[in-house]
Amino acid sequence: MIKKVAFLTIGQSPREDIFSEIIPRLPSICQVIQAGALDDLSREEIDRLKPEEGHLPLITRLRNGQTVIVSREKILPFLQARINRLEQEEVEIIALLCTEDFADLHSRKKLLLPFNLLKKEILKLSPSGLIVFIPLKEQRKLAEAKWRALEIELLIEILNPYQDAFNSSPLTDKLDRKENFLLLFDCLGYSISLAQSISEQLALPYLLPRLIIAQEINRLFSEFQVSG
Repeated sequence: MIKKVAFLTIGQSPREDIFSEIIPRLPSICQVIQAGALDDLSREEIDRLKPEEGHLPLITRLRNGQTVIVSREKILPFLQARINRLEQEEVEIIALLCTEDFADLHSRKKLLLPFNLLKKEILKLSPSGLIVFIPLKEQRKLAEAKWRALEIELLIEILNPYQDAFNSSPLTDKLDRKENFLLLFDCLGYSISLAQSISEQLALPYLLPRLIIAQEINRLFSEFQVSG
């Protein structure tokens, strides 16, 4: 039986840059619905969602390919409203396409929050340290607070997935004699090819949100089939 899975971006849908890598890894009985918190907003309305002092900035893409920075605090009600609408479309799963800790979102459906999935994988792998890639320097303090709770050594690196070319030299110097570290790409914008390239250059394993989401959906679909 075909089952619907909704993917919710904090920007605008569709996000083909993400789905070109996720869809081939999903079960064949999965019907995908794409939705965005900003889908119904004009550019003028989106511009009013820019972060103010004390707000957490999040980077995302619009359907025309442009990147924008929005306030977590301001987009939260738009995300919740979109979740409420998706629940009416008989979806089985709603997967959020953002790694921020959105514990304040709720749904009557199965809601996949990448932050929770990543944290679970990190605890399972039990590395001695994390190298966390984030898109914006303004996110550094909050990223440190978010992952410091794991009580392991932490390095935060700024890498905009939509703009920057990666130079491994500075990181290679930092990682001299570092062992059992894990690379964590803390944004859905990071591609598989970028993660693999950095992983190969640094000879370290990695966690990528796109792959973790696909992995969890496959696990849930296996449970659906067992339960009938």
